[in-house]
Formats: sequence, structure tokens, C-alpha cells
Amino acid sequence: MGGGPRGAPVLGCRAALNAPPLVLTIGALHSGATDGIVADAAVLLDLDCRPVTAATCLVPHPGGEPVPFPPALFGAALSGGLAESPRATRVGALADQDVEQIAALLAARAPDAIVLAPEVLALPAARRAPLLALARVVVVRAGDARDLPGLERIASRVREEGARAVLCAGASLRGRVIDRLDEDGRVTVFDTSRIQAPRIPGLAASHVTALAAHLARGESLVRAAEAAQRYVGVRLRRGR
Repeated sequence: MGGGPRGAPVLGCRAALNAPPLVLTIGALHSGATDGIVADAAVLLDLDCRPVTAATCLVPHPGGEPVPFPPALFGAALSGGLAESPRATRVGALADQDVEQIAALLAARAPDAIVLAPEVLALPAARRAPLLALARVVVVRAGDARDLPGLERIASRVREEGARAVLCAGASLRGRVIDRLDEDGRVTVFDTSRIQAPRIPGLAASHVTALAAHLARGESLVRAAEAAQRYVGVRLRRGR
């Protein structure tokens, strides 16, 4: 028997197994490329993932007022992205889109690895509740927290809203950078040295995208959070 026809499907299966994992990113389309879904796509490619995007709104210039996309246009993009079976989903700025509809689509068709960016917490509590209930992890910026109890208080407030896991990221404590993960009550602290480097626009958002990328690659939440913190350090060292 000839080997070609029989071998072709096997090669196809191997190619599929080795294909970069797909990550769906939902958020704003910024006119600049340092933030929003364009920047997310660059991070995902950098981490050997394949991005697919669904834009919720247009931000015409830095600091500009978001202009929501028509719901039908956004809905088509979201349904199309989910149809490609992403391994992880990153949810960022939602503007005026229907959060309950988004949550229903994610619940029916998205994998468990749903990462909520800090922008979601800017929504009123009632609006964000359906997404918090679905999320694998919610990322929160440490803000003015000056110690580990402060990070614990931040995580506790978000977990009280129904989040399974909360990653408080970017706390600057005594010359160190601390991320604290509370996963169903199990706490892991990630401690790294502070890197003195010029500010890189959009780097905090890239941290969230890196977390989604590593979850898509099959890492545990602890390992993905550690890798995302490490990715930020790499970007700071290379200056972009």
C-alpha cells in the first residue's frame, strides 16, 4: 500500500497538535498600537500564540473618549472568534456592549481559561457580576497597597463578588515587585527585584495578556502568573 495518502492525515494531526494555541482578546481598538487589542495581538505573537480579536470600541487617540462599535458588528466578531475554539480568552475594556450577552456566549463556547483585565472592575458591580462568575482569574492592579495585608484586602473584596481567583499585580514594596495570587483561598506570592528602566506604555496590560497566553499553553494558574511576571521583566530589560 502507498504511504502518501495514509500518511497525510497523520501529518495533519501532528501539525494541529504543534500549532500555536489560539487566544481570543476582547477590548478596545486604540488608534495607537501601545494598548488595546492591537498590543494584545503583538504580545500573543511574541509568546508564540495565535491571536483573534473582537473590538468593543474605538479609542481615537490617547485619553480620548471611547466610541462603541455597533453591537451587531462586535457580536459578529466575538462569535467568529469563539468559533475558532480559543484556548484562552482575555477580556478588557467593554464600553457599552451587552455584558450579559458576552457572558452567555463565553459560558457556552469559551474554555475555562477566561482572564479578566482590571478594566472590567471599573464596571458597576451588577454589570461585571456575570463575568466574575465565569472568570478563571481576575487581575487587579495593586495601586497604593504598601504591604501584603493591603493586597489581601484587595483580593478579598473581589473574591467576595464571586471571583474564583484574584491576581493582585505590580505592588512596589521595599524595592521589590510583588504579585499576590489568591486561588480559591490558596495564596502564592511572586517576588522579583525592581528593574530601573524607562516606562514602557501598555506594559501593565501586556502582563494580563501574557497570563492568558501561558494559560492557553496549558500552564497551571500559578505557573502562568509566574511566567507573566517574568515576561514583564524581559520587556523592561529589552526596553520595549
